[in-house]
Formats: sequence, structure tokens, C-alpha cells
Amino acid sequence: MSDSTFNAEQFLGTSTESVGDTKYYPCPIGEWNAQVESVQARKVETDKGGENRTFYTLDVNWNVLDEDARRQTETEGDKKLIVRQGLFLDLTPGGALDFGKNKNVPLSRLREALGQQRAGRPWAPAHLVGGMAKVSVVHEPRADTGDPVARVKAVIAG
Repeated sequence: MSDSTFNAEQFLGTSTESVGDTKYYPCPIGEWNAQVESVQARKVETDKGGENRTFYTLDVNWNVLDEDARRQTETEGDKKLIVRQGLFLDLTPGGALDFGKNKNVPLSRLREALGQQRAGRPWAPAHLVGGMAKVSVVHEPRADTGDPVARVKAVIAG
């Protein structure tokens, strides 16, 4: 349903006899062939212990292409099995990516696995989209429910 066909008032009055699932079926643990589906940069502000902190992250969403993983989660047809990789970003005072010593090492490892770590060639985070590699997926519990959530722990050149 697109935004142009969604009617909020009509939605609120729509009834159903179906029941919803109460369990998540995340991508299984393992190493799977995948392709970068999308990337999104985010600013995260926290207030822990009265201290305001700001972080910048890059969410890399991987579409798992491996048929065994898709079968285990009953992902059928053209539905996508998406697993997320979250990277903290180190920025310069001017807001650019910082590639100094010990800066953006996880991002540089991802670029290397995708064959995008080349000196002297223009590169932007959007170039990650479409890249293919093998992803190592682990499960972590959700803070609110304890349900397993799949995340990419590492990326291996395909």
C-alpha cells in the first residue's frame, strides 16, 4: 500500500479476523551470501547519567540471498530477508569521514571486503549499495523482550 492509497480514517475502522504472529523469525546464525540493499546515516543523541552525547552511525541493510537461510526463515518469492550492520562513524570537526589512525576501521574493513578500498578514487557511502559479500550473522537479544535480533558481525569478501 502506498502513501497515496492509505486512508487513516478508513484504516482505523477496518476489521480483521486474522491473528498476528507474536514471534520473530530472524535470519539464522551463520555465514550467508548477501547484497547491500540500502544504507542510512543517522544522528543519535543520548542522555546517559545526565551527560548529553551525540553519535553518528551508518546502517547497512543486507539482503540475504542464500537459499538455505531464506528456507529456514520461510522467506518466499521476492520477499527480502534483511539483516542490519550498524557502524559508528568517526567524523572530522568539519563533518567529513575521518580516515586517520584508528578511525572508521569497521567501515574501512567493509569497503575492503566489497573491493571499494582504493586510494585516490572517489568514494561515498552510497557506493556500498549493490555490493556483494558473505555476511557473518549473529543473534542478540532485544532489550525490551529478549527476542533474538539478527545482526551482521563481520563481512567477508565474496
